[in-house]
Amino acid sequence: MPLLFVINLASCLLMTGLIWLIQLVHYPAFKYIGDSNFTAFHQFHTQSISYIVLPLMFIELVSSFYLAYQLPSYQISLQFALGIVIIIWISTFTLQVPAHNALANGFNEIQYQKLISTNWLRTIGWSLRSLILLFILYSIIVSK
Repeated sequence: MPLLFVINLASCLLMTGLIWLIQLVHYPAFKYIGDSNFTAFHQFHTQSISYIVLPLMFIELVSSFYLAYQLPSYQISLQFALGIVIIIWISTFTLQVPAHNALANGFNEIQYQKLISTNWLRTIGWSLRSLILLFILYSIIVSK
C-alpha cells in the first residue's frame, strides 16, 4: 500500500473528525460566548484552528492530486475524491472564510447561521471522502 495513500487517508480522517466536532459542538457554542467576549474568542478560534486545519488540508490536497493518477485500479474513485477536495477548498474560501471574516467584527446572527448551514457542505464532503478512501483501503487489504 503506497505511503501517500496512508497519508491521504489519515489527513482525511483527521479532518472528518475535526469538522464533525466543529459542526456539532464548536460552532453551536458560538451563540453562548456573549457579546463582550465574542470578538476575542473568535480571533482565538480562527488563529488556533488554522494551525491544525491548514497543514492537514494542504497535505490532503497535494496527496489527492498525486493519488488521482497513481493508482490505476482506483483511479475513478480517487478522481472523484479529488473533486470533493476541490469542492471543500472552494467552499472554505468562498463561504466559510467570508463568514468568519464577518464574525471577526462581532457576533452576527445572519453570518452565524450562514457559517453553520454552509459548513454542512464540508462536513458531508469530508465524510464522503472518508467512506471512499476507507472502501479503497478495504479493497486493497482484501485483494492481498
